[in-house]
Amino acid sequence: MKIMLEHQTMDSNTTQIHYHRTSPGGKPPMVFIHGFTDNGLCWYPIAEELKEHYDIILPDMAGHGLSSRYIQGQQIDMAQNVADLICSLNLDRPIVCGHSMGAMVSFELGLRFPALVKALILEDPPWQPITRKEQLPDLPREEPPVITWAKSLAERTYDELLAECRRDNPSWPDELRQFMCHSKKQLDQRIIEPLAEKLHKNGIRWLDELKDITMPLLLITGDRDRGAFVSQEMAQEAQRTNPLVKTAHIPGTGHLIRYDNQKSFMTYLSEFLNNLP
Repeated sequence: MKIMLEHQTMDSNTTQIHYHRTSPGGKPPMVFIHGFTDNGLCWYPIAEELKEHYDIILPDMAGHGLSSRYIQGQQIDMAQNVADLICSLNLDRPIVCGHSMGAMVSFELGLRFPALVKALILEDPPWQPITRKEQLPDLPREEPPVITWAKSLAERTYDELLAECRRDNPSWPDELRQFMCHSKKQLDQRIIEPLAEKLHKNGIRWLDELKDITMPLLLITGDRDRGAFVSQEMAQEAQRTNPLVKTAHIPGTGHLIRYDNQKSFMTYLSEFLNNLP
């Protein structure tokens, strides 16, 4: 690693949240929320880019990284966990950026705790094209492939995961692959199914809730045919629903947009940050 990161833990109700942080030094705070099966350090390359101007906080969500393990029947409330972290660290209205699951957590944080958040950046949240409850078919839902894959991680070695990641993502720097594969071996298998159900329900409601967002929001999207969730039609609908929403499409990228094209990701991110009031 090129920058030194402090690491601490913080108690949020029954959950202990582990996080890394760059030296505060009076800089404006930014909180980065990782995706499903990842950990906070999967945001490390972006922290490296922003460390001179921002106080970066990289938490591990419940059941991920070094945060506490899931207890059967426990309510999963990652937005509350992040709100508690912001308050515990006395952060002054941080900018909150999330990828995938972390984008959903960031979105919920902005809805429930708007006074705590200055702006939101969502990297390909797992929103569903069907957005209204009355449109949902009354059919049993098959297990999504990503959940089947997540359940297989416990049986696979780090070296196997790294070899697969090198094969499937030849353009990624090896340091990024290592961060990603290490996080997979830290995942608590017990949280997979209850978390998947919660994310599915939240992914359906996004358009109805988007109108209630009261802070600037940047939605960064990739290509659906490369594995991204948010289509260009969905992004356009988001802009029509709330004038505070700005969108940035980065062609040639999939779900992990910043890993596929960090330069373009940083260009759009920096432009958004520089134009915040």
